[in-house]
Amino acid sequence: MGISQPAQAVTQNRLIAALGADTCKLSVPTTDSKVRPRATGFRNEGTTNVFVICTIHTDNGPGGSFGSAPFIDAGLAALSLDGAGHDVQCTGVNSFSVLGDQQYVTKIQNTGTNLTQFWWIEDDFGVSDGSGIPGTGAFSITCILPPNVSLDLVLANMSEDVGS
Repeated sequence: MGISQPAQAVTQNRLIAALGADTCKLSVPTTDSKVRPRATGFRNEGTTNVFVICTIHTDNGPGGSFGSAPFIDAGLAALSLDGAGHDVQCTGVNSFSVLGDQQYVTKIQNTGTNLTQFWWIEDDFGVSDGSGIPGTGAFSITCILPPNVSLDLVLANMSEDVGS
């Protein structure tokens, strides 16, 4: 006679990727901006810096609640449209303001001539125990987007409990 084994909890790493054209928008909407979503990214085709915000989140958890699976890391991919190097400043923010646990971490990268990646990890938020970025499964990135730069992807890795 066979005896069934007890159920085992299983976690699975998952990458959430969103196109910049889908997830990014102007922080201060205007009708005269030269920033637009394109198939190749959220592009600043103008001549001045603009503030943009990109968000990524998970709707995991009981009843679709946030927080059951924090992000292991979160990132953004930027690309120079003219082949020149451009300094891009972006600030990653974990969680929602109503929860009072937001932290702001600013990074500056030069796009150079290749795809440039920004990554926010646990250590950036004062955690190093493998529990993930503190927060609730929501992450936003606000950037000062220079002319001739495109935000192509917004990414996050998470460890999801998929049960047994």
